[in-house]
Amino acid sequence: MQQTVALDPLHLVVWAGIEEVIKDARLAGLIVLGRAIANALPGATIEDKLIAFDGGTGNREVIRREDGRGRFVRVIRDVFTADCCGLPWSRHTAALLERYNNEVPRGGAAVHPLHIVLHEVHRGLGQIMDIATRDPIGGFLVFSPYGLQRAGIGEEEAERLLGEGAILYYVQEE
Repeated sequence: MQQTVALDPLHLVVWAGIEEVIKDARLAGLIVLGRAIANALPGATIEDKLIAFDGGTGNREVIRREDGRGRFVRVIRDVFTADCCGLPWSRHTAALLERYNNEVPRGGAAVHPLHIVLHEVHRGLGQIMDIATRDPIGGFLVFSPYGLQRAGIGEEEAERLLGEGAILYYVQEE
């Protein structure tokens, strides 16, 4: 029995816009979109901007490293709803995700095209590395080799840190 999802009109607008932006598997539009969002986020500090983007302090948990080199942030619920993630993305979108996760040096950990935007928001804010994302529909995890390497952890540790959360990223401290 196939489950149907009621689609919010805003989700349809996002879906149509993203599908148009990524025709021919181009990343540039999503990168620009992420950077524009990073520049428009409210807040005086990077932390304020991250809190705003993550959905507030109630939707995130900060895990400090013992060595003081940075902190992990576990986002409890995906900032993009499951309804939005489960939209009927095209084969072009699937190709774009594969390209982003496997070929972009700082890529990986994207389970749908809006996560590419999320990653680019993080890059636009500073030394923030995306590490792992849980697919909100299927529940599987996708990891970023770059983020894991920069944070100095493996997939097993990332999965432990993520717990039941949706997104794990690392903020490198200067």
